[in-house]
Order: sequence, then structure tokens, then C-alpha cells
Amino acid sequence: MGFDLILKTVQGQINVTQIYSHFIKLYCEIRKEKKQLICLP
Repeated sequence: MGFDLILKTVQGQINVTQIYSHFIKLYCEIRKEKKQLICLP
């Protein structure tokens, strides 16, 4: 909860969303490299 609050305070609502989706894409790539085609939308 605290980490989320810090992100929202420092980056703002929109940037938090962008960072979150960036991490989802990163996670997606890592899974692909491990030959696991489970990708979160």
C-alpha cells in the first residue's frame, strides 16, 4: 500500500499506469524467454 502511495505521489496517476503496464510487458517478455506463453493483457 505504501509503495503504491509513493508512486502516485511522485509520478502522478497517469505515470503510475504507464509504469504498471511497462512492468506487465517486461513480465510478458520474461515469460516468453522461458518458453511460457502466459501473458497478462
